[in-house]
Amino acid sequence: MNQGLIIFSAILAVFFIFQAFTIRSTSKTEHRPYKLIRKEANLEIRYYPQAVLASVKMNGGSFRNVSYSGFRVLANYIFGGNQRKQQIAMTTPVEMNLNDTASSMSFSMPSAYQLHELPEPENKSVMLHTSNPEYVAVVSFSGYATDNKIVKHTKELRELLEEKKISYYEPFRFLGYNSPFQVIGRSNEIIVRIDTASIKSL
Repeated sequence: MNQGLIIFSAILAVFFIFQAFTIRSTSKTEHRPYKLIRKEANLEIRYYPQAVLASVKMNGGSFRNVSYSGFRVLANYIFGGNQRKQQIAMTTPVEMNLNDTASSMSFSMPSAYQLHELPEPENKSVMLHTSNPEYVAVVSFSGYATDNKIVKHTKELRELLEEKKISYYEPFRFLGYNSPFQVIGRSNEIIVRIDTASIKSL
């Protein structure tokens, strides 16, 4: 075996070990809970109970710009950028609402916290609030998210709902589940709130 092949094999081994560690870390991260109502092909109907969120609003922009800016602000809050200098565990998924004029990103807070128990953010653009319970429709896609993929799968979800005559309420939102360092087994979703009356017709 020549030296180049040995080096390549070593790099490949390190890559897969790192990916395995990253995937394991993601699997141990708390996921926002939901109840699966129905699943068929690539469409899921879920019920999400209320959750405590930390959110930040931004001017409209690309997925890349909004995800970078929003993540930096919210990560600073949970990593100690608050009045107690308290660290708060990361959860998944990260939620994004993307449009041309105004966008937002939200982190779900760990289920152990009530809204009043969370420390105040040092950055006043971070808003702590409780979401409303909701029924949502979901489509999934793999790989790294891009603006083009988000547009494509938003269209897919819209067409599925219109085909099944399920009423929905915009905006469509993006959910991301993985660290940017995770290459293998990435998971992304597009969701939108649906009319509860539509559930009875399924």
